[in-house]
Amino acid sequence: MVAPLPGSDSCDSCPGGLFSKKGSLSCSECDVGFHCPGGVDQIPCPPGSYTADVGQEFCVPCEAARFVNGTGNTYCEACQKTMYSEEGVSSCKQCPFYWNPEMFDGYGQCLQSGIHWLFFFFYCSVSTLSS
Repeated sequence: MVAPLPGSDSCDSCPGGLFSKKGSLSCSECDVGFHCPGGVDQIPCPPGSYTADVGQEFCVPCEAARFVNGTGNTYCEACQKTMYSEEGVSSCKQCPFYWNPEMFDGYGQCLQSGIHWLFFFFYCSVSTLSS
């Protein structure tokens, strides 16, 4: 809320992306790493989200294959090789053992191993022939 103008009895809210410092007569842009839905306070971006510019009304969720933990984030980090993540998360997960890390595409997605499918095909074929 912005302090009332002289002669006014009511306070006005700051628009989205702006906030009012306590006792201020004007609105200020929200800092990087924070969002301001409009009002008195800046709110730090929660884990899994960030703002890279000043004056943001909403935090942006991290893209898939990226993550960030903590609050007040200004960017998201890429998942390490053999790890992946969904959008808007605070950590990456390890690819399952049956996914081939050599086939990892570098963007936080795990690709199925051809060896896994070859083993599955061979196992099923031998099982079928045995019965």
